[in-house]
Amino acid sequence: MIPITAALAAEHKTFFGLFDQVEKELPQVQTVTEVREVGLKLENMLRRHSKAEDDLLLMAQSAAPELKNRFARCLQDHQEIHVEYVQLHTTQHSTKAKRLLKEAIRHSRIHFEYEEHIIFPLIEKTVDPQTLTRLSSMWRLDHPSFQSVTSTRAVAD
Repeated sequence: MIPITAALAAEHKTFFGLFDQVEKELPQVQTVTEVREVGLKLENMLRRHSKAEDDLLLMAQSAAPELKNRFARCLQDHQEIHVEYVQLHTTQHSTKAKRLLKEAIRHSRIHFEYEEHIIFPLIEKTVDPQTLTRLSSMWRLDHPSFQSVTSTRAVAD
């Protein structure tokens, strides 16, 4: 079994692939409704993902209050990305909607890199490894489609 941080990082890789696909196909999308539909699908997946991260960040913050500012930055990023999607859903112009979706994707990519290189290693230093593994097991129950990704990664490790 892998720690929750590794499971979330693996899901980041899945998101990177989705982002690549959206960016590739976005120029052909014609209407604001179509852009919103794509954005809504991404937003829903990101919302589930960020909920798991928020819970983990709050736990880590309790374990290491001296790192509160770093963890708070991640929580703030999640809020800012959510706001970008809200703006996408309220615009009336396809060009602006495309720009907002590209910006939300760009912001998500930067945020994932920050988590993987800074935040997840801090969490792994502050939260008991067995706790991280148990959280991963619980998280996988809520994400049954993710089981094949983690199984493949466990074999590779």
